[in-house]
Amino acid sequence: MKKGIIFSLALVLVATMILPFATGCSSEESGVPTEIIIGQPTSLTGNFASAGICATFGAEAAIADINAQGGVYLSKYDKKVPIRLVTVDDQSDENKSAQLAEDLILRSKVNFIISPAGFPQCVATKAIVCDKYKIIQTTGVVPMEPTLALRDASSTPKARNWLKT
Repeated sequence: MKKGIIFSLALVLVATMILPFATGCSSEESGVPTEIIIGQPTSLTGNFASAGICATFGAEAAIADINAQGGVYLSKYDKKVPIRLVTVDDQSDENKSAQLAEDLILRSKVNFIISPAGFPQCVATKAIVCDKYKIIQTTGVVPMEPTLALRDASSTPKARNWLKT
């Protein structure tokens, strides 16, 4: 719960720093953004689902709080606009995560990508895509050493995406 609150506060901080530069969807006649779209390709199923589900809960709660106050103030337009979160399940697969990030950028026209509970290999593949399209990605990466130690100590079979080394 504490991590969810910290993530929510971090999301608000990032939003206030980045969103003044975001274009969002805009009405054709005025050019003023009507919303800010955040893309979140994350693990809702698969080996990393517990982290992705918790992070999604925190992001949705933070965005609901922000939108309840009228959205984010864009000083350039002297207007508040709502935030819309588009979450897609990468099934804990780093290749799928990159493909979904690209789809969010090209089809959903997201303003930036968040990877709140990113495992290093998923974050890295999304970073390549975000760099290609000049889209900002924020992330909270899980430390690799403790995760590898947990994997090695586990008696359950290692799935295909369980931290390749």
